Amino acid sequence: MATIFYVFFIYIFLIFNCGVSNAEALRIFIPNFFGPQPISQNVRTTIYFELSQAFRTSEFPEKGAWLLYGKRELPHQTHTAAIDEATWPSIRADLVLWGLVNDFSDGAVIQLFLTITPLIENRTSRPEIWQIKAKDANNTDYVFAKSIPSLYYEFEPFKLERSAFLNFENPNGIPLYKSRYSEEIIGYLGEVFLFWEFQDEAIFLESEGLKGWVKLHNFSKQKSEAIYFSKSVVQFFRGDWHECINGLPTQERCGA
Repeated sequence: MATIFYVFFIYIFLIFNCGVSNAEALRIFIPNFFGPQPISQNVRTTIYFELSQAFRTSEFPEKGAWLLYGKRELPHQTHTAAIDEATWPSIRADLVLWGLVNDFSDGAVIQLFLTITPLIENRTSRPEIWQIKAKDANNTDYVFAKSIPSLYYEFEPFKLERSAFLNFENPNGIPLYKSRYSEEIIGYLGEVFLFWEFQDEAIFLESEGLKGWVKLHNFSKQKSEAIYFSKSVVQFFRGDWHECINGLPTQERCGA
C-alpha cells in the first residue's frame, strides 16, 4: 500500500481567465521519465511546463486543472502500467503523459507516450463527445456519439537541445526570475503554485507568496509533434476547439 503515497503533487489552479467555461477540470499525471538521472527529470519538468500552456487562452474563465507530478517512473513501459498508476485513489488521472529519455550529444532524445485512462468517462462534463441526433427508417429517434479515435498514442522520438532544459538543472530547484527578460533570481518554486500568465518564452507564477517567472528557453519554438499533439488532446477534452485546431501541426489538421 505504500505506493499510494509516492506521488508528489503539484496542484495547479489556472486563474488567469484562461479556459472554457463548460469544461470540467482535467487531471493529468506526468510521472518521472525513464532514462538517466538527472537529465530525464529535467526533461520531464520542461515538458510539464510546456503542457501547461494547453490552458493558455483568454476567451473564458477556467474552472481549474490538476497536473500531477510523479516522483518516480512507471513500473513498466506500457500503457497498461500508466493506467494502473493513474487509477490509484491518490492520483485518479484522466490522462498520463510519460516518456523515455536518452542523453545525446548536446541535448537529449525523447520519446513520448500519451495514455487516456478509463476515468475520462467519469467526468460529468464531456465536451469531447460529438453527438448527432437523427431518426431511423421507422421514425425512431437515435443518437450517434463519437469521441477521440484512440486512447493510446506513441510518438516519434525527437531531439531537445540542452538549452531547453538547462534552467531546470539548478540544484536549489526551479528558479523564479524577477521578469521574463531578467537574469535576477528572486527565489525558487515550492511544492504548490498558481499560474498567472503564459508567454511563449516564460510563465508567470506565484509560489509561497512569491511571484516570478519560470523561463522556458527555446522549447516552445521547437516543433515537436508529440508535445503539440498532446497539448491539443488536452484542449480537445476541454472543448477548446479553436486552440486545439490551431495547436496542431498543419499535416494533422489536414488529416483531421
